[in-house]
Amino acid sequence: MTIIEKFERYASQCAFAVVLMTPDDGVQVPDSTEAKWRARQNVIMELGWFMARLLVPQTNNRIQIRRPSRRIVAEEYPDPGGHQ
Repeated sequence: MTIIEKFERYASQCAFAVVLMTPDDGVQVPDSTEAKWRARQNVIMELGWFMARLLVPQTNNRIQIRRPSRRIVAEEYPDPGGHQ
């Protein structure tokens, strides 16, 4: 079983998801001397998977789009590591 198959197997059993996006990867920006920080790419992929699975349910072969603002909560917290 591949990693993505294992992820889909267990994730498909979830009724909700908590995604913690932290600035883990430094990315060098062209024409800049400082790195920008971003969440890991697998976390972004998993967020998209859960958004598609939990926010856009299929109803009788018609897609019913729920308002994401009711289901997505974003919390910011101070970074103890000094990342901006």
